[in-house]
Amino acid sequence: MRLHVREFDGPAERTLLVIHGGPDWDHSYLVEPLNRLAGEHRLLFPDLRGCGRSPVAEPLTPDAMVADLVELIGASPVDVLGFSYGGLIAQRLAIQAPGLVRRLIVASSSVLPVPADAFEGWEEYERRSAAVVLEEAGHMAHIDQPEAWLDAVRRFLAAAT
Repeated sequence: MRLHVREFDGPAERTLLVIHGGPDWDHSYLVEPLNRLAGEHRLLFPDLRGCGRSPVAEPLTPDAMVADLVELIGASPVDVLGFSYGGLIAQRLAIQAPGLVRRLIVASSSVLPVPADAFEGWEEYERRSAAVVLEEAGHMAHIDQPEAWLDAVRRFLAAAT
């Protein structure tokens, strides 16, 4: 499956894969303010299968979307930010292909119930599981509080290196 991907240049070893919500939206509503990370991070904004400019292909299931993302990532681990429904896809990606997810940000989403051993081998799991709550921000926190939201993303990515 060939996904439509918008890319911003930056170091390949600091790639941030951004997974949009929906499930029938595209990536465009997340570009701002994340595009301000370009240069310090390589940014990948794919449209999931059947969304935006990516073709419709059966099956339109979360597992198929994860398989598409595994193919997109290749062999080198990336940081992953999943927003809303994309947060659910990002969590599935981390569980199904843990060697490809270096750090995981779940934004404005729910947390999947996971098996007790799902994160076995992930060092410093407790540090990776801390939450950020932004005052006066709703579901679209990156629009309601763009500076605070981007700052939280930056701090997490910097602290986890």
